[in-house]
Amino acid sequence: MNSQFVGTTYLLISAVAILLLAQFNQSPLCINSQIIEKITMTDHSTVYRCSRRKTVPYSPSFVQIQPLLESKILPFESWLDQMWSIKPPR
Repeated sequence: MNSQFVGTTYLLISAVAILLLAQFNQSPLCINSQIIEKITMTDHSTVYRCSRRKTVPYSPSFVQIQPLLESKILPFESWLDQMWSIKPPR
């Protein structure tokens, strides 16, 4: 075999392997919540809670406000849990 063919084949296999690893390593867009089932944004994109493991398309509006949402939701859920001992749904 030609060394150029072997080099090209090796490069192609490496590129495909890197793309597959990047796809599998990508974390889904989700909200880390026990109470909130889903959030629908004003641009009609929907984000579910992480335990649902639903794949959703990328939403730039959610990525921008995700830290703000989680900083408000998680303390509120903690407070609710202390007050009424909420059990996560199964």
